[in-house]
Amino acid sequence: MSKQMLSEKQKKFLKDDLHRINLLYGSVRSGKTWISLLKWAIWIGQQASDKQFLMVGKTITTLKRNCLVLLEELIGDNITYSISQKKAVIFGRTVWLEGANDERSESKIRGMTLLGCYIDELTQIPQDFYLMALSRLSEKGAVFLATTNPDHPKHYVKTEIIDNDKLDKQVIKFLLDDNIFLDETYKENLKKEYTGVYYSRFINGDFVRAEGVVFRDFADNTEKYLIDKKDLPNRYKWTCGAYDLGGNKSNFALVCTAEGIDGVVYVLRTKAIYPEDLDLADVERECIEFIKGVENDYPVKMSSCYVDDNYYTTVNSLNNWRYIFDTASHIKSIMPLEDRPLFLSKLMAQGRFKLVDGECEALIEELQNVVYDERSEKAVIADDGTQTIDQIDGLFYSLADNYHFILD
Repeated sequence: MSKQMLSEKQKKFLKDDLHRINLLYGSVRSGKTWISLLKWAIWIGQQASDKQFLMVGKTITTLKRNCLVLLEELIGDNITYSISQKKAVIFGRTVWLEGANDERSESKIRGMTLLGCYIDELTQIPQDFYLMALSRLSEKGAVFLATTNPDHPKHYVKTEIIDNDKLDKQVIKFLLDDNIFLDETYKENLKKEYTGVYYSRFINGDFVRAEGVVFRDFADNTEKYLIDKKDLPNRYKWTCGAYDLGGNKSNFALVCTAEGIDGVVYVLRTKAIYPEDLDLADVERECIEFIKGVENDYPVKMSSCYVDDNYYTTVNSLNNWRYIFDTASHIKSIMPLEDRPLFLSKLMAQGRFKLVDGECEALIEELQNVVYDERSEKAVIADDGTQTIDQIDGLFYSLADNYHFILD
């Protein structure tokens, strides 16, 4: 490995001894994951061959994508792994692989005796799992190594690690400009893809709260997100609808989105329905007429439509008309609440989110005014009855099926 391949901050980390707790945090694409994995692999190779090690990601899939594939590039045949067996071998040492996406995950590692533990994206890992991992590091000279992007200032990573001077630790903040190997144009473009709280966290590398209007640029510059119907593409990759069924205190919302062949996500049409005096037949009729209208006015065929949770009778009845309906329950797990504002903010920043002018007034008004939940430590949209978010919920239901592909 040539020293010319490393920045000064990376060189220092690679040369220095590891502490019991080692945290590399900061902005995206700052080089922290790359150097942490190189250090991890070299350190493992120096340990006794009969010791055990652990690598953790939010899921096994993200661990493979973020770390294992990169380790293959770094050390070649010196790593082999099996996702199904949840096991890797690095320089002849056994490394167990685990996902930790909820509070129950800590039970997966009870009873282990470890010399080393590596965690990817620590702020996404439950604190109970982190504490259990520390307790498993009972071998002499055991090491905990983790990377992460920042979160809110009361997150345990900030309060219990970064701000805790009692620990045997080293904490290193990496910034985008520390990565001297990235093209400057790429860096500038990346900085433009984040705004507000996400810029503070993912570019400045700071732990900050999410406060105020969620989509500030949209609120201030709505016109740039609108498109005339005549300027739309004539081909689409997919078209999906959503039906958020409200109640006495909230409206019903119908939303149709499609991804153009140009990679832009278009909101083709939305509709707000006031629920007073609607019977079940009216509820179903509104949905069917909405879909028929979209398909008549645009060159699309709706492939799926998600109806808000637990309205199985409505879903079953609508499927008698056309079998494209399902409840939105599994959609909510695909796109968690905390992922939604960041996802849409990135689409907006990339110029890949457009609403058809004159067809989406109710959604436009909600996007202009929606604010973060000040009671939550996560960057989530407030859903406490103080603001209307039926259209926004419908928007995310209509996008969730394709969530993991849109930004790839």
